[in-house]
Amino acid sequence: MRLFALSLAAGASAVYNKTEAKNRCAQIVVFKDSSSGSTWWADRMNKIEGVKLKSELVNVEKQHAWGPLRATKEVIARLAPCGPAPSGNFLNGFTINPHHSIKIDWKQVLKERPDALAVVYDRTNWVKKVMSAVLFRQKGCHSHNVQSVRDMKKCRSVRAGVSTQSFLSQLRGEACDSAGLREAAREVNVDRCRDSETWLLSIKHQRDCSYVAQDPVARCVLRDAAHRCRETCTTCDSSDVVVTTYEGFRDDVKAESKRFLKRLGLDTASVKHEREPPHTMKRSHEDPRKGLTNWREIARGLRRWSTPTCDLEAMLRDTVGTKPFSCDPAVMCDHLKEVERVC
Repeated sequence: MRLFALSLAAGASAVYNKTEAKNRCAQIVVFKDSSSGSTWWADRMNKIEGVKLKSELVNVEKQHAWGPLRATKEVIARLAPCGPAPSGNFLNGFTINPHHSIKIDWKQVLKERPDALAVVYDRTNWVKKVMSAVLFRQKGCHSHNVQSVRDMKKCRSVRAGVSTQSFLSQLRGEACDSAGLREAAREVNVDRCRDSETWLLSIKHQRDCSYVAQDPVARCVLRDAAHRCRETCTTCDSSDVVVTTYEGFRDDVKAESKRFLKRLGLDTASVKHEREPPHTMKRSHEDPRKGLTNWREIARGLRRWSTPTCDLEAMLRDTVGTKPFSCDPAVMCDHLKEVERVC
């Protein structure tokens, strides 16, 4: 009899978890870097029913025009409470470059939107990002000038040379920027977590609270009179940040979309993308060697600067652009700073 009761309880729990996943929603701040394809990424995500992401809520112009109060209000408004699709959006948020968020009062944002979570969208091939930056400075290849396929093809035909020392400096900058994205997200999540843990301590003795401390994303579900669910954030002592990559989306939009939503604890049933070839409008050639006049010299440098856990030369050899690299940005930032100092 007891076994039968336990089986019923397990079955009921499974049904509840499935229903909970479908009803769960999220509000996210997506930290991203320049020239990372984030506008294209947000556009692809917005094709999923129930997803509403604003690309670059705060840019250079708005950062200078808005004061701290206006910038903070805009962020709070964009992180509007969400609801399950199709009646409402189950994922609300925006992308932002950390350099453009200095006027935002994140503590006030979290006070108004305590469930908001900071995540990262990153481009992991730093060599190609350096190439984009090199072309950015070429005549007619500024992002504001590339408005058509013809402009794009013209820029792809441009070949430029860059000194090894300059390439190293820019590569170090890209690694440090990637590390900065994760740090910015972690800081926002830690502030959110402190508030959430205070809330947790006040209710931890209630029977309807289930706190799983060993999980990377600690959850505590509390049912109120309306039976709505509330989640806490990443644990305060955890550096784990939800990261999605440009290369992953170019490789398989559908699979990466599902992986990203699953990491956020969201239902993936509404993802309808079919696997499709990448078709972004890129200024730089997919093979970096075709854009660099001195690529052999750069390749030798990348070989010297690589570590056992991060093959920088492989980034130069990547001619497809669909392979995410797993180099630790913080470690490589420090490593390349030291290499630059010695050189």
